[in-house]
Amino acid sequence: MGKNVWKMLAAAAACAMLLAGCGDKNRSEDAVAAAVKEEEAGGNSGENSQEEPSEPKKLTLWYTQPDLEEYFLEAAAAYEGETKVEVEAVQVPALDYIEAINKGSVEDADYPDLYVVTTDQLEKAVLAGLTTEAGKDVCSLDYFSQKALDAVTYKGKRVAYPFYSDTSVLIYNKNYVQEAPATIEDIQSFSEAFEGDGMIQNIFVWNVNDIFVDFFTIGNFVNFGDAYGDSLEHIVLNSEEIQECLSFYQELSQFFAIDRELVSEEQIIQEFAEGKTVYAIIRDDSIEELDALISEENPLPYGISAVPDLTGELPVRPLSITHSIAVNGYSECPKEAADFARFLTVEKAEELYGICGNFPVRKGVSYDNPDISRVLAQYEEALEVPKVMQMSNYWLIMESAFSDIWAGADVAACMEQAQEMMDAALGQ
Repeated sequence: MGKNVWKMLAAAAACAMLLAGCGDKNRSEDAVAAAVKEEEAGGNSGENSQEEPSEPKKLTLWYTQPDLEEYFLEAAAAYEGETKVEVEAVQVPALDYIEAINKGSVEDADYPDLYVVTTDQLEKAVLAGLTTEAGKDVCSLDYFSQKALDAVTYKGKRVAYPFYSDTSVLIYNKNYVQEAPATIEDIQSFSEAFEGDGMIQNIFVWNVNDIFVDFFTIGNFVNFGDAYGDSLEHIVLNSEEIQECLSFYQELSQFFAIDRELVSEEQIIQEFAEGKTVYAIIRDDSIEELDALISEENPLPYGISAVPDLTGELPVRPLSITHSIAVNGYSECPKEAADFARFLTVEKAEELYGICGNFPVRKGVSYDNPDISRVLAQYEEALEVPKVMQMSNYWLIMESAFSDIWAGADVAACMEQAQEMMDAALGQ
């Protein structure tokens, strides 16, 4: 049954028992009308009247990442134990995710009361009516940084609860170096002086097939509009500085000879764990996998640091994506859904990394590894992906441009073509 019907019911004190189940979608409107009529006639008054027992409350949570399953199962069990509210966590396909939520919500079919959403999906979700304004007592600087709050802000309203983040960091092998380099030029100098020992196969490596990681090279000079990424004003996607960074990037293809056909995040983590690599840039959610590969019998001391600048004159800025929990605007249980969102992102956030290797953005979470603080600091400085839907093709366009530039194509020509394609997408 639609939201408006439930608002009408909330105004009728006599029908409170019908609302206790937090929105039984199968109850007919005839039954509701009959209950209202009975109250008006005094049918529910008197010493002999008996209230029907309230139906158990139930929430549905949707997500797409399989790694979150254990966390959600544990959280749902703990929350039900505290509140008697049952939560069903459902993993669904990532393809057309927001469209599926919208279709189910509009048709009053299967749809979630709350769901995991990424920054770049928020505009579509808001415009479809699939969000509600987050509680100001929870979605505040008491629990989250300004960076995390900006990531869930759309047109001046906080429309989701910050959950966890993705960004990129540098890891380095302490068997060969004790401190992180300030620049990639420093890594080049190390490489030139390194004499080899039969163990090291890679001085420096990152996944050049992954635009999310690759983007660190130009991120400092790209402007996605404003701190919220929800405006097309002041966007800068091409400039002399960006082209200068990409020219340096192209030079690195020759210096470190990373093979696009062979490199992958999994290979990078495996070879680093085996002690075959000195420096690597990785996604932060690969750190748990790396620790799992490093055994007590064959320990590998390593450090975590911010991604180094290209040169002293060309600073870098990796990308970040903030995953958040949105309460569906169609939910018939908005109060309970908002409280469970709080439970997931604040109360239970301390357990997130240990269960699935994702870094919560809630303040004050502690970690056994002191270097993890550098991951969190990198997120704070990273460039958040934009919310504007017209930017959705940007990543495919830039992935193609980076691939061509790495292979030796003219930097200026590649970026001019990319700019023309984006101008068309943005209607400029």
